[in-house]
Amino acid sequence: MPDSLDHRKGQIPIEFELSLQEKDIQLGLAALPRARIARTLAWIGAACVLTLVAYRWQQDGDRTSLVLVVGIMVAYLLVNRDPTKRLAQRIYRALPEARRTLVVKIDQQGLEVQSGNQSVHVEWAEVIRVIVTRTTFLVFTSPTDAQILPKRALTAHQISALQELIAARVVPRAIPIWSRELRNRLFLWLLVLVLLAFVLKGFGSS
Repeated sequence: MPDSLDHRKGQIPIEFELSLQEKDIQLGLAALPRARIARTLAWIGAACVLTLVAYRWQQDGDRTSLVLVVGIMVAYLLVNRDPTKRLAQRIYRALPEARRTLVVKIDQQGLEVQSGNQSVHVEWAEVIRVIVTRTTFLVFTSPTDAQILPKRALTAHQISALQELIAARVVPRAIPIWSRELRNRLFLWLLVLVLLAFVLKGFGSS
């Protein structure tokens, strides 16, 4: 495996500096497997609600109330269609100005990220997984902690060299997807569906 890196040795260490943007954090959060599952659960829950409403509509229930329920659901989906955006805003605004500038150095031993007066050094042996998207490298050191490295800060040669370095140095380990946040979201949707079923049943019997 080290031999495969020989033709990239001119690109290692990989060094770059970038000004972290809110969009970088949002794209990183959106790439998390549990974020994708949460979005899927939200749309499945919305589909179930709309199915219940359509059923009661066909049963000739209180259509004014049904329209109100649909309106509330549409408003909810519009507000919550992308929860990663709100979380990214909170994280970005909590960062002091000095810590929004990152200086990154990546070599055969690991990576070092300096922001403001803080520096984080991660050995490749500590990395449990790297998720690579069209825009981002997500370097995980635990199921909930990851370094976000936007590809926009790297050249094409650096991106290729980093991908080979990750393939050579990182042994992927499973990241638990079933988080507490995901359980809470599922429970909330189940509660909404149960309450809505009782409400619609009340409409039908009135």
